[in-house]
Amino acid sequence: MISPSIDIFAYGVILLEVLSGKTAIARGDGKGEGHVKLCESVKRVLTSENDVEFKEWIDGVLGDSYPFDGALALANLAKTCVDEDSNLRPSAGDIVEKLSALVEESSTGEGGESSNVLFSESSSKPLVKAAAT
Repeated sequence: MISPSIDIFAYGVILLEVLSGKTAIARGDGKGEGHVKLCESVKRVLTSENDVEFKEWIDGVLGDSYPFDGALALANLAKTCVDEDSNLRPSAGDIVEKLSALVEESSTGEGGESSNVLFSESSSKPLVKAAAT
């Protein structure tokens, strides 16, 4: 059945792919492990509460050039988007609200100084504008 919650699920999958650098479904390691679903791996990693495991899950191409808390917040948002129960997935408005808050947090460092660690001003303007309307 086609519904907005399917779009939310798809957005969550794309967000997971961007964060991890992996495809939505990957082949197993050949040691008895079948296909690995990215939706399941993020749940496992976030449930473990192991910072090292989470950093290993993140796309290695990023190195350490990302704010850990921002990546964790995005991974948690993506996890809610891919919830098996479509009634528990956030609405598009909720997602925009959470992303806007993340942009706001990342653009203001400690002590209120301006910081463009996660997003450049130009990349976040359309998102902030969408949240205001």
